[in-house]
Amino acid sequence: CGHLEHDNHAQLRYQVAKTTGIVAASIARYGDSHEHLREINRIFFQLRERLWAHMFREEHGLYSSIVNIERTWIQPSCRSSVLLPAIRAMRHEHRYFRKSCRRIAKLLGNYEIPRNSGQSYASLVHGFQRLESLKFKHMQKEDIVYSRALAIERELRRK
Repeated sequence: CGHLEHDNHAQLRYQVAKTTGIVAASIARYGDSHEHLREINRIFFQLRERLWAHMFREEHGLYSSIVNIERTWIQPSCRSSVLLPAIRAMRHEHRYFRKSCRRIAKLLGNYEIPRNSGQSYASLVHGFQRLESLKFKHMQKEDIVYSRALAIERELRRK
């Protein structure tokens, strides 16, 4: 969990900030003449807000609960899962992120840069491509951690 929080989340925060600037510059330059950029702007800012909240909930709740379960600092005192509802919520949000990223990719021609595009548009495409790649890799790592934590919790509840 420490790696996810201190490495992956730091990379995501950096890329989100960088992409925010790229989107703003692209909207300023092309906004009125490229309707799909206004749609990308709308999707991205919703995604960005949900991503910030998502990472906060992971860092200030779920990750510490997982660490406590893994180190068996907390012996579950009930038959129901402590982690499962939170992990379900995170996985639901992962589906939202996946869908939003794929929608942006589609609006950007699946990251194919048209020949007559300028540097600003190329930066926009590359920025979103990098953000999507980082987020998808992070979600894969989290899914492994989530599955492992749920298995450990199940085992502890059986004892």
